[in-house]
Amino acid sequence: MNNLIQIVYLILDELTDLSVQAETQVRDKTLNVARTLADNPDSVNASDLANLRWQVEKLISLIENQLYCVTGLDSSDNEALKEPHRKAYLQDLLSELEIAQRGSTAWKPG
Repeated sequence: MNNLIQIVYLILDELTDLSVQAETQVRDKTLNVARTLADNPDSVNASDLANLRWQVEKLISLIENQLYCVTGLDSSDNEALKEPHRKAYLQDLLSELEIAQRGSTAWKPG
């Protein structure tokens, strides 16, 4: 059972890292588009903005799903998941996902 829990943690950790990286990339793209709009608005077309919006929406959905899963594990009655070191690990994952969620929703187009 401990090996299975460790594998689940490793998978969740990798997915969380990918979500944080994706949020950073979307933030950078959004800032670049905003700079371009300010400097040369004619160089940005509607498809650029639609693509950026699609990326933000997909990222938000992905992070919300990950948060739902990790929150469920964190509130689980499973004794193996209640061990202090495992509980701390889940709390760390939750914190990272919450930061990514706040970052991604900050860039969500109106």
